[in-house]
Amino acid sequence: KAHVLHADQADVFVVFAQVEPDKGWDRLGAFVVERGATGLTVGPRLTTLGLDAASFGSITLDRVRGAGAARLLGGDDFGAALLRVFVKEGLKVAARAGGVC
Repeated sequence: KAHVLHADQADVFVVFAQVEPDKGWDRLGAFVVERGATGLTVGPRLTTLGLDAASFGSITLDRVRGAGAARLLGGDDFGAALLRVFVKEGLKVAARAGGVC
């Protein structure tokens, strides 16, 4: 994942992924991955033009293993709720970009 806000400073990351790939959006989950986990690589801070207050970096996940269900956030309807949030936020960004609000 590229352009992760404060990747170089974070101690934990919340990663969204498919829990059951055959069910698609219906089975999304959020996992807590701690810095230093085997398979997690955090890249250096990226150079940005005019965004000095925010640091961006990249993270790479390569067969990261966690504590399984103990690290899974959300319930059975988490994927649907998450999709609604993504759509709502996407519409806000589009409206602002178009000068609507």
